[in-house]
Amino acid sequence: MRNTALALALLACTGVATAADYSKTTYGAVMGSYTAPDKDRDANFGIGGQVVFLGLPLSDHLNLEFSGFGTSLDRDSDGNQDAQVGLGVDLMVPLVKGPVRPFLLAGFGGMYEELGTALDNKTVSPYLNFGAGMLFSLTDRLSARAEGRWIADFNDDVAPGVDSLGDWRFNLGLQYAFGAPVAPPPPPVVAKAPPPPPPPPPPDSDKDGVIDSLDKCPGTPAGV
Repeated sequence: MRNTALALALLACTGVATAADYSKTTYGAVMGSYTAPDKDRDANFGIGGQVVFLGLPLSDHLNLEFSGFGTSLDRDSDGNQDAQVGLGVDLMVPLVKGPVRPFLLAGFGGMYEELGTALDNKTVSPYLNFGAGMLFSLTDRLSARAEGRWIADFNDDVAPGVDSLGDWRFNLGLQYAFGAPVAPPPPPVVAKAPPPPPPPPPPDSDKDGVIDSLDKCPGTPAGV
């Protein structure tokens, strides 16, 4: 009985560990985005989206992400649209495990920009981005993802006399783990208790084959 209770307690304590672990499997994400552009841009805001094509866990606290984004920026001066399309690679650092998982990220990439001006300028430039966010578990595989990124755009053709610009992009969407989960550890093995020893035979002091509690002739020679 005591061993059975111990086994149940061990299983209860390890209930979380025995669940399927999707934190070490490949994943992807689809997010809508809002951009707050640099003050030197001729733009008020931007609307678009960002997709994490592939997320690869490298360790418990480091993931590699390949992503792309597209943004349409609303120009102040003439009401036209500036377009941005980019591809990049990020290192994503999950800080803790659990239903709510904060993370940090940093990476680089290339951005194609098309300005909606009369000159119809088209440029390609490198960028860096840094950010932070949160993952909120919805199911074993599906999580809500919210993040903010600061993007350093090294493009000197967007604004006169400016070599680089800094935009803020805020993303909100869903992340899905599509790889195979890490197999849960086997349940603990509890050794079976040995059977209790048999009870000792009733005493027969004179060894005559009649136990003392029934022996009417104590002291009989053995075997008689």
